Amino acid sequence: MGYTMKNARQGWADRYEKTSMAWPSENVIRIFKGAYPRLDLRKNGHTGKKIIDVGCGDVGNLLFLETLGMDLYGVEIDQKIVDLVKGILAARGVNADIRLGSNECLPYEDGLFDYLLSWNAVYYMGGQRDFNKHVNEYARVLKAGGHLVLSVPKITHGIFNKAKIIDDEFAMIQVDRLGIRVGEVFRRFKNTEDIEKTFLPYFTDFSFGSIEDDYFGVAGHWHLVVCTRK
Repeated sequence: MGYTMKNARQGWADRYEKTSMAWPSENVIRIFKGAYPRLDLRKNGHTGKKIIDVGCGDVGNLLFLETLGMDLYGVEIDQKIVDLVKGILAARGVNADIRLGSNECLPYEDGLFDYLLSWNAVYYMGGQRDFNKHVNEYARVLKAGGHLVLSVPKITHGIFNKAKIIDDEFAMIQVDRLGIRVGEVFRRFKNTEDIEKTFLPYFTDFSFGSIEDDYFGVAGHWHLVVCTRK
């Protein structure tokens, strides 16, 4: 079965439907609760701050952010996933505004959010090849002074193993252990300088972290990015 957006949405919906337990990312916890030489988001306060989780389907990060007292919002690419997320949160008594949306189309008003979390999400192109649409849309919904929090795979990440390099910006995935992303086009960043240059029109005060894990033969190599809306 070849790649189509419809097949991708169904693949993710099937995966999330089979997930029995949701866990937050350890590094999301570290970013929001840690105090580091180049990053300490605690000084901004969390209680009552509005945060949108773009690609919130596994629910774990939302459940963690709720413990910080944040007002929760989120988007997913398929209505089935939206309904699954709503059901899980409702069963746990967690209030959140979850809607159908995508990197280039966030169905919320301008300047609504204090934080935008895009964990393992921003680089999925979803059938189009203009990454500026993602940058512009993220900037649109963030308040001036709001924070953008990203994870972005390094070029050494296992997902790029045998990928078809399209040009300086994009690669088509050829090998996927999840069985969902073959044929998906990713925005491929060469280094942190490439990331900063891409987001610089709307963002400033970049802080970068780095992960280079070997998950028993799977290279989990990531850039961690926190920056501020101008």
